[in-house]
Amino acid sequence: MLANYFIERNVKTVVNCVPCTIDNNVLYKDLEISVGFATSSHTYSTLISNLMIDASSNTKYWYFIRLMGRDPSHLTLECALSTKPNYTIISEEVRHKDWDIEDIVNDIVRVVVKRQQKGMNFGCILIPEGLPTFLSSITRIKTELDESKAKNEEEALSKMSAWAKERFLRLPDFIRKQLFIRDDSNELAVSQI
Repeated sequence: MLANYFIERNVKTVVNCVPCTIDNNVLYKDLEISVGFATSSHTYSTLISNLMIDASSNTKYWYFIRLMGRDPSHLTLECALSTKPNYTIISEEVRHKDWDIEDIVNDIVRVVVKRQQKGMNFGCILIPEGLPTFLSSITRIKTELDESKAKNEEEALSKMSAWAKERFLRLPDFIRKQLFIRDDSNELAVSQI
């Protein structure tokens, strides 16, 4: 838009654009890494490392760290490879296994209990921001909400299948409300969930 503005007014300023993203999903042959991704992953990894040191020195804290990035889980994976937390959720793996929130919680509990049995009541878990859109129940509920074009919970419940209604009502109130919030591209506003 700025370049077009200058062209229309015969301004001799040149506009150069560098594509960037924290998701590492913009690739260009002349850039070795995605601008934005390298900075984000380095900054997050430093913070995660600090929290892991804090957890291990206090031996009583579990840190659940949600990292930016809707899709894919590149940032979470890169930080996990750099810091080696106790547990990392990768959204694409969740989708591949057809896991839902209960499956993830059960797996986290397994890790926490196993560490507790070894006397390690602390740890660090990385969670990608876009995870909700990869959960099988949220995906189905979102599809039904989109198809029904419901604007609120009451309207949605009257149009949902029995399965979706039952799963929807199991969610905490604040998450149910957030499933109606969309971003500019009409996707779930995952940063709000």
